[in-house]
Amino acid sequence: MAEVLGARPPVGEMGLDNHSLPRDHGGSDDGSLILVILLLLLTVPAAQLVNTGVPGGYMDEEFHLNQVEHYCRGDFSYWDPKITTFPGLYLASVAYVEILLPGADYLGYGDSLSDLCSKPAVLRSVNLVLFSICALLFREIALHLDTEKNAIRASMKALVLSLYPLHWFFTLLYYTEIGSAVAVMAMYLYSLRHSFWISALFGVVAILFRQTNVIWVIFVLCVGVLDFLETVTLKRHDSVDDQLMEVDGEKENGQVSAVTEPTRDGIRQRRSGARNAYPKELKTVSFHEEARGGFMPELRGLIHRAWVHRRPLLWNFSPFLLALLGFLGFVVKNGSIVVGDKEAHKVSPHFAQILYCGLVCAAFQASVHFNPRRILDLVGTLKQKAFAKTVLGLGVVAVAAIFAAIAVRFYGDSHPYLLADNRHFTFYIWKNLVQRHWSLKYLAIPVYVYSWGSIISLLAERQKPLWIVVFCWAVAGVLVPTPLLEFRYYNVPFYFIFLHISTTDSGKSSSRLFLTFLQFLCLNYLTLYIFLKWTFQWPNKPGAVQRFMW
Repeated sequence: MAEVLGARPPVGEMGLDNHSLPRDHGGSDDGSLILVILLLLLTVPAAQLVNTGVPGGYMDEEFHLNQVEHYCRGDFSYWDPKITTFPGLYLASVAYVEILLPGADYLGYGDSLSDLCSKPAVLRSVNLVLFSICALLFREIALHLDTEKNAIRASMKALVLSLYPLHWFFTLLYYTEIGSAVAVMAMYLYSLRHSFWISALFGVVAILFRQTNVIWVIFVLCVGVLDFLETVTLKRHDSVDDQLMEVDGEKENGQVSAVTEPTRDGIRQRRSGARNAYPKELKTVSFHEEARGGFMPELRGLIHRAWVHRRPLLWNFSPFLLALLGFLGFVVKNGSIVVGDKEAHKVSPHFAQILYCGLVCAAFQASVHFNPRRILDLVGTLKQKAFAKTVLGLGVVAVAAIFAAIAVRFYGDSHPYLLADNRHFTFYIWKNLVQRHWSLKYLAIPVYVYSWGSIISLLAERQKPLWIVVFCWAVAGVLVPTPLLEFRYYNVPFYFIFLHISTTDSGKSSSRLFLTFLQFLCLNYLTLYIFLKWTFQWPNKPGAVQRFMW
């Protein structure tokens, strides 16, 4: 089921032959089935509790449910002005309900499309299906990134990631989060498999769920280019090595002619020259080893290879460019990235979002980032024996701290919606922690810097500096223009961070994965209990039940 790059595929004139990528047969189907069954056992009862306790739409669900009901009646010209995203969720829902209709009619549950779409429980169930698909995508990506191709470990990572509280909770409601996650993860998986045209197609689907996913389309495009150039470069080196082995074999058999020997020397010179031209290019090395090579030589080598392979690059990645051009055309014509309520979602610089994202992502993996050994390891990197390394490390920390201080001071204002709606957990975090005293937001700066330092250093154990730079750019591109503080906006960054760290789990990191599993499980059922049981009412809306949620 999972295609991996265990062996290098042959390189043709226009790119890679992805059909030659080997597939994993190590119990993949059984592992996928067990994964889905376990997750549904943990989730379906919770979904039933929500459908029973909250039979009607709640908060943003009301707008989504109203919109999809019009679509189910064939009214595709209607648009709820409160909705700011594209209609991907509603189109998927209509197709899903169409599939359910014959069975529902037979059971007497509903005899028409509009009848089924009037039932929130039916529409919420689409997220259970997408939730299962997303878990399989998590597993396939984890398996692809695992150097040992351990199917059990990949299943464990997918299980834990699927229970990530901001992912799991919105599976129970009719929101766009899960569909967006499925499209982004599918886009990334097919890029890893070098099926770039399919990947670009899923990129379009991702944008249809949320406009901000255009940034992740660019991210996958950039990562795909990096991976493509690595593959063609290593394949070229492998081909030279094969030629050299053939020449060596002929020499051993006494078949070397006067023409053969110079050819053999020439091949060796070309191979040596190629390797010297691209030192350590796009290989998996540690952060400190790559730093010795230098970022700029890596970038120059990448640009050179991109020019050399410009034809296959254009062929493989042109669908991404078409998708991006189409989205740009929409923005120009619409005058904004937002559809619907543009006034309430104006783009404004909010650099503090980057800081909050790092802290939230690290906090949800507290056993990984905030254990004593991890803290000592990070502090130890600032105490290198070489004076230059120590100065460089302290300089990076100082720059990060200055950036954090400027972001908190000038680009950290709260959105009016944040303090106007006391149903979100972020309302109480902001009101009771951040705004309790003016100094608290500055005292949190060391925690912000540490969180991102821990995340980046763990990513750097497996990823190239260019990958990390592109990822950080994508995080900033998604979050900085977003004025409203909501933890669910950090979902996609968390998925990538979780999937790309600790891919070779030792005993200790496996135990930390189990601790993360327990953390997620406790948070999920606690928030579910609060959502269902800790209800209240607003004075201006007597009789309307209000609930706390993420």
